[in-house]
Amino acid sequence: MTPKKENGLKRGLGAFFFTGAFLVSVIWVAIWFAGAQAAAQSPAQSSASEINSRNLSGAVSFFKDARAEYFHIVMEFRKGGGLKSNVIAIYDVPDGEQFMAADYFPATDGYGRPGSAYRLHPEETDYFNEKIFPALVAAFPAYRDIPAPQTGAGDIQILGYAKGRHFEDTDGFFKTARKNGYVPEQPLIQMVWRRNSPSEKFRPFYEVMERDGWDRATFWNSVGEAKAARTEIGAMSESKGERALEVYRQHEAEKKARQERTLADLRRKMEAARRPGVVYKSGKFWSGFDDFETPRRVFEGDFYGVNTTYAFASYFAAYVEEFYKNCESAVPSTKVPYDRPLVDEETGERITIESYVEMDPRFYKAYARYERRRTAGQMADGLGDIADGMAKGGEAGVETMIKGLAQGAAAALNHGNQMAAFLRGRCKSATVRQMGENMLRAAKGQPSVQASGSPIEGAAAESQPYSQEDIRRAWKLGLLKNALASNRRGDGWPYYTERLYPLMRIYSDHVDLDRLMANSALHQAFNDLALTKPPVLHCYYGPMAFEKDGGVKAEQYVFWYKAKPDGLAALLAADEGIGALGAGLHLSAESCPDTDIEARRITSAANQ
Repeated sequence: MTPKKENGLKRGLGAFFFTGAFLVSVIWVAIWFAGAQAAAQSPAQSSASEINSRNLSGAVSFFKDARAEYFHIVMEFRKGGGLKSNVIAIYDVPDGEQFMAADYFPATDGYGRPGSAYRLHPEETDYFNEKIFPALVAAFPAYRDIPAPQTGAGDIQILGYAKGRHFEDTDGFFKTARKNGYVPEQPLIQMVWRRNSPSEKFRPFYEVMERDGWDRATFWNSVGEAKAARTEIGAMSESKGERALEVYRQHEAEKKARQERTLADLRRKMEAARRPGVVYKSGKFWSGFDDFETPRRVFEGDFYGVNTTYAFASYFAAYVEEFYKNCESAVPSTKVPYDRPLVDEETGERITIESYVEMDPRFYKAYARYERRRTAGQMADGLGDIADGMAKGGEAGVETMIKGLAQGAAAALNHGNQMAAFLRGRCKSATVRQMGENMLRAAKGQPSVQASGSPIEGAAAESQPYSQEDIRRAWKLGLLKNALASNRRGDGWPYYTERLYPLMRIYSDHVDLDRLMANSALHQAFNDLALTKPPVLHCYYGPMAFEKDGGVKAEQYVFWYKAKPDGLAALLAADEGIGALGAGLHLSAESCPDTDIEARRITSAANQ
């Protein structure tokens, strides 16, 4: 894999990227406009073809001057993103004439590199406050009091287009906006006006506007500038981006349908596998506890690799201790005491004071073992600070050692608190009895309640139906188990999932940027191919692990989707002897290989 570079290629490709600034500012500036449509009955709707041809609809004209017609529109920013209000400006000026009065001047971009930008003339600000905004308020009175007290939204955004002219998406826009569900045509101008209270005048939100929208507002201020940066097309239907999106949409729909069939089949299997005498709890129940994955797995009878972990040792010890503290009346009459105090070697005096616990005698040996493992785990967590403290000596050393001990004890303390919350008010319930039985069985290496067929009395009354989150979780855990087992057998990581990305989304991981940028012919060939927006199949193998934040660790390979794109031959010829392209970008695939071993074999063969 090629190390990821942040900046070089984006500027070098020169495609005048319309990047995240548009996405962020749409979210900032779009006004939640609850009453606007109802208030807009009188202004006539006009220039419908100009609006509809840009994948917009429902626009209402509210102002027109010598250079542009202005429309109010409530648009869906992205799929599922809700309705947002914007102003659309359709400019009707000669090709070489500016849409807005502004000075062009050299400027550094957001990374301090040489670039260029525009600064609006002051009269443009006056014109917006004195003409455009009053006309908007006249048509839509709800705008009079922005920023609204409940939202603080005090921005108005103008998205500008040239009348009768259409332009291809830039690669950056396709990558960050169109691919993520943004529907309308990429504008030539993105102008944001802001005020902080209804008594203020609006001012430009961006001090300068860059031609390529590198990290501020997008601003191609004439048809001529747009033609120099973006390919002119006859209509949106001719856009390579629009055509490419159909491939993405179809692929996503097929993948979603496959996943829905898989989850529905898994739900049927899980429902059929439910048996009397077992308590089933939903994800909603478990969501009430923090860092409780290990006890949940034990409760559900999933002992796979669990009893060798520090988390199990800590939670097992916490279950015994908290059961004694919170459920003493439920401890059987055959209970036995356990007390392992720490003793000062020199004086023989007891150091700890809360190690005494009584328990069901079945738990005694396992508790003695796992309580010690928990202590060892705590020491390991804080070992660095403890070692530093011993090296320092004196009062400072003692403080450092205490810090290390506290660090090691933090997780165990939380485990105790969470287990106490689980037990509290449920001491004699079927839920707690199942947790206790499975904790003990996991500790002894015995089959779970579920596997052994030992019924828990009262289980049915406390069981809950599966939620969709439960089905997804079971699916993910099943994939993880199968993947780990497959890898241990030497069969490699199995196919996990796949995604389609445009070339510009994945280039930094699969292209040697230094080699690419060092060769102008190769750079140009890459840019030419990127402009066609060919889809790249991104194959994931594993999962190797699921992260706490929901992410997944997986092996990755890429291939051109279904067929090698036009222009690839020229790119490969330019790359001959340079080796900037990753192996997968020499190949195409209808679907992902079954395992990472097979994917590696295929890509390795391409390099020979």
